[in-house]
Amino acid sequence: MVLRAAVKPTSSISHAQKTITKTGEAAEISTKGRHDPCIAPRIVPVLEAMAAIVVYDAWLTQQELREGGFAPMPEWDWLAIEEGRTGSPPDYPPIAQDI
Repeated sequence: MVLRAAVKPTSSISHAQKTITKTGEAAEISTKGRHDPCIAPRIVPVLEAMAAIVVYDAWLTQQELREGGFAPMPEWDWLAIEEGRTGSPPDYPPIAQDI
């Protein structure tokens, strides 16, 4: 299996942040300019894990289909999620209304 991936560099946080010094004293730190860490060595195990999950999920789906089962993709009801409803339509619990 050959994978290609593009990774966006992580950005620096320019807002002042609370931290401590090596001696434990409170201090503030802020960055000026770009100080991007190199995440290339850390992205390889993440991509390998993601690929393994996708392949395993596809294998499980194929096994279910071979056994005569049906493995549909779930459909997300984004409006229900945003409104905090749970369950499956049309059995949503009533939505609390602020008056």
